Amino acid sequence: MEQNANEVLLLLKNFGTAWKSYTKYLKEIQRHFDQMQKKLKAVTTGRVASNLRKPLDRVEELTKERGIAGSDEDLKAITAAFEAVDDESDEDSDDE
Repeated sequence: MEQNANEVLLLLKNFGTAWKSYTKYLKEIQRHFDQMQKKLKAVTTGRVASNLRKPLDRVEELTKERGIAGSDEDLKAITAAFEAVDDESDEDSDDE
């Protein structure tokens, strides 16, 4: 009976060591996940997106001011992409 108790204690000790390692990895994954969320927010709605949007908005203003019309599909596609991101961000905010 004492031998069985010692085996159980050894198993519990090994489990405790493995559990500490497991929780350490989970915390590390959580930290990386939090960093990725911050970076994703910066790219989609934050400073990075704003820095991209400003010159595009200015290009669009200049084309309108100068009466430049045409089939600038790339500019329209980029503008549509930004609008889609804005719409998704609005929906995510509503969900929270």
